[in-house]
Amino acid sequence: MDARQEICLLGPTGSGKSTFLRYINHLERFDGGRIKFDGEPIGYGQRNGKLHETKPREVAQQRRGIGMVFQHFNLFPHLTALENIIAAPIGIRKIPKS
Repeated sequence: MDARQEICLLGPTGSGKSTFLRYINHLERFDGGRIKFDGEPIGYGQRNGKLHETKPREVAQQRRGIGMVFQHFNLFPHLTALENIIAAPIGIRKIPKS
């Protein structure tokens, strides 16, 4: 996947969008299948033919390329929606505002 590619999930309430995003970000454990981001498994690795959970530090590194806004997230009331969304990339990852 191109680092600049953006993908949006759309669907009706209850269709599993948030659950899927939680799986992608390894905030929920799943018991079947595999999720890969940029060709790499998210949250799990395979060793000697067995699936094992990766270390939290590795998962955090993988999450750097994935964005997610929680449904009931407390946004900064003094910022616009756009300013809330770009606050982390600018402040934490030092990505230029432009």
